[in-house]
Amino acid sequence: MAGKVFLNPDVFQAEVDAFKSAIEGVSGVQLDNISEVGNKTILESMDTMIATINFFSEMMEYYVSFSNEDAQHLVSLKTSWVTKDTQLGEEIGGD
Repeated sequence: MAGKVFLNPDVFQAEVDAFKSAIEGVSGVQLDNISEVGNKTILESMDTMIATINFFSEMMEYYVSFSNEDAQHLVSLKTSWVTKDTQLGEEIGGD
């Protein structure tokens, strides 16, 4: 007997919305004030810290961008799944 896969579109959308909310939470990280530390100090360790923070900031931008793409793909997947499920239901005479 084949296993069944069930996708509740409302629950799935709630998960996607929660994912989008998490993305928005990390996308708001502001590191502007830290970069000003380099203007006030002349320490190699501060330069290293600022370079690390700048790298982190850049990686967060990539993360947010890729995560937003993932969220869009999830919504598209749900739409395709529900559409195909409806079509199959109609073909076999389901409601």
